[in-house]
Amino acid sequence: MIFNNYPILLDHIAQKMNESDIDFIIKVGSYWQAIGADAFIYELSKKKENQIPKGIIIIVPQSLGFTLNESFFSCVKYSDVQFHFLDEKPGSFIIVIKQIFKFLLSIKNINHNRKENKKIYFGSVLNIDLNLISLFINKNLSFKYHPAFFLIESGIGTYNPRKIWKNIISGYVLRNYNKLNKRNRLKLYIKLKSSFIITDLIENTLFKLVNTKKMFLFDKKDDVLFPNPVNIQLYKNVLKKRNDFINLEKEDIFAILVTAPDIEEGRIGSDEELKFLEKVISLVISKNLNLAIKPHPKESLDKYEYFLSKFSVNKFKIISKGIPVEDLFLQYNIQCIIGYSSTALVNARVLYDIPVISLIDIKNYNKESYMEKYRVIFKKLTENIIITYPDGWEDLEKKIENLKQIKESNI
Repeated sequence: MIFNNYPILLDHIAQKMNESDIDFIIKVGSYWQAIGADAFIYELSKKKENQIPKGIIIIVPQSLGFTLNESFFSCVKYSDVQFHFLDEKPGSFIIVIKQIFKFLLSIKNINHNRKENKKIYFGSVLNIDLNLISLFINKNLSFKYHPAFFLIESGIGTYNPRKIWKNIISGYVLRNYNKLNKRNRLKLYIKLKSSFIITDLIENTLFKLVNTKKMFLFDKKDDVLFPNPVNIQLYKNVLKKRNDFINLEKEDIFAILVTAPDIEEGRIGSDEELKFLEKVISLVISKNLNLAIKPHPKESLDKYEYFLSKFSVNKFKIISKGIPVEDLFLQYNIQCIIGYSSTALVNARVLYDIPVISLIDIKNYNKESYMEKYRVIFKKLTENIIITYPDGWEDLEKKIENLKQIKESNI
């Protein structure tokens, strides 16, 4: 079902919670978040033994890129789940104030309800969703359920400092501000400021009031990531289950180049980006190796048509952006992953020990782009993860040659 209004969706969910016993409600928007939802529901299904967990997944369409559907979730194999799509428009400041008021009343009901009530799990990304908590303004639900909250990882961005997130959101506003009329500019500004206020409210108060589990692959200490072996194994189990029913053609690929929406988000010029990618592809193919580009969901595929005409189909291909890159790790025999600072690089190394090469030290981002600052943050975050950072094109060529020799020695 599709909803364009959160209150109407919540009324629908409240009705479902009253009519039957619901075990989970999870809100996601991306491929990796879908895998996180699968992982949590898989763990829950093991705990419930012979019972099948029953719940609702809310899918939020992305502003750019590919929107999820039911086919991206393996949990349909081990749960009774309904999917709802929320395509909500920005709310006014008054709506935000009402939301916070409902949240405070709901917290009061949650703190007074009984822990022996049926447990229901609420999952969301980065922060607890205040809208889901506001379900407990309904006292019937507060007498029936006792909520537990968990957060799903949203990739490497999960561990970014708050300042980086504010820069990203503010950058989005600046890119779109001049395209809007006066009224919509005000709405966008209110949405930006209210999102910061609500996030701070959650960070400073909510986590102290309710118990929250983190379904993250890493623990963060002193701005450095340390793998969480329990959750890593859980994600690997779920990826294996997904692999069992995803029918992808198996083949050897020396390298997958994981790209980013750098043109779309104004971090680099179009001509400069295409020249950069062509240089990377040419370098790999010149070693008599094959390479595939895995575009980011937010990218347009039109810009890659040139490469299809330039390079041999035996040495170069484009993988559908509708396939999560993590699904490729088990399907393809991959010698390395090449990219910039994406989640895919970290996941390839931590989940499957695939060699990873990051090009962020040789890519010329626009100086005003937040990527210039994020370069340092990313390298600090992944200090405990083995990622190779070539300092120039000659160094990159050496790294590729070394991997080629390793590949040949294993044949």
